Amino acid sequence: MKKSISLIVALLLAFSILAGCSNSVSEDTQEPSDTASSNATSESTASEPPVRYSACLMLNGFRGDHGLMDSATEGFEKAVKEFPCFDTKIVEAGYDTSTYETTFIDLCEQNFDILITGLWSMKGYVQTYASEYPNTKFILFDSSPEYTEYEMSNVHSISYMQNEGAFLAGALAALVSESDMPLATNSKTISVVGGNNSNTINDFMVGYIAGARYVVPEMKVLSTYIASVSDSPKCKDASLQMYSMGSDVNFSPSGGAVAGSMDAAKQAQKYVIGVDGDQAMQYLESDPEMAKLIVSSALKNAGQSIYIILKQVYENGIDSVAWGEHEIMGLNQGTVGLAKNEIYLDVVPKEIQDKIIEIEEGIISGKIEVPSAFDMTQDGVAKYFADAAK
Repeated sequence: MKKSISLIVALLLAFSILAGCSNSVSEDTQEPSDTASSNATSESTASEPPVRYSACLMLNGFRGDHGLMDSATEGFEKAVKEFPCFDTKIVEAGYDTSTYETTFIDLCEQNFDILITGLWSMKGYVQTYASEYPNTKFILFDSSPEYTEYEMSNVHSISYMQNEGAFLAGALAALVSESDMPLATNSKTISVVGGNNSNTINDFMVGYIAGARYVVPEMKVLSTYIASVSDSPKCKDASLQMYSMGSDVNFSPSGGAVAGSMDAAKQAQKYVIGVDGDQAMQYLESDPEMAKLIVSSALKNAGQSIYIILKQVYENGIDSVAWGEHEIMGLNQGTVGLAKNEIYLDVVPKEIQDKIIEIEEGIISGKIEVPSAFDMTQDGVAKYFADAAK
């Protein structure tokens, strides 16, 4: 009897061992879950922790500008969310330029791996101080430092073909003016209000004029500056003046001051084109009447360029970026273009939308060459504007 009991126990033990082996083989042949894969990677590289980077975005403005500051923030936050290797900080320096230098130096002293800032107003500080912090990599968007005059081996700068996006805006404005849309008068007059007389703003204005005259050669394009990128009331006054002179559609590449052009459009009951961010969507809930006057916006998606660079860092390491070099992004990279939101699709006639697509394809293929203010002298730009207003 004892022998029988011993035999049964032995058989049961053998069966349990075989069952355990069977289960182990089954689990090994299954596709590993993301968690299991991550744990396996962590265990296999326990002695080599994953590379992490500290990254800071310094805004020379505030979030909520419906333009470049919001765009840069969105791209930065999107990258951080998708690529889990960044420890981050965002600093809003505001519009008081007297504080920019001390804020920038303070951030340099914090030894971030990557310090991101932008626009021409930060160019000088990057040129002056980047070489003093060789262990920090700097990304300067919407501007370019003088690489040949300063030690810039740890700086990657990005500028945008805003003239391409503005070309589309000008074509749209001219086509809207000639259309049977309710507020169009076929005055053959449109306008552009620039923030200040800088190469970047002029590039918007040159592209806008070129696009308008590409589709309607006789289109008159009025232009002026407000000498500010934050004075919305001044932008509103200038835009109202343009409407009073017969403009059917106004465009105002003027940074945060662009809100004034929206106010002017609502007061004058005229069409307007936004800039940098998608202004129509930003006003859709708070002021739907105004939003419906914004036929589109010439997007300058700084955030997309920041996202592209941080993605490169995540995938290939920080040294894979072309530090010490300048990069230009345009329609091909999705950093400029027109906002084709629900208002655009509903308000702008289909034939105009089709023409815009045709022009986009022409620019990307190289069949349409878009002029740039960066290829002109100051006198040449002034003459270009004067000729367009005739």
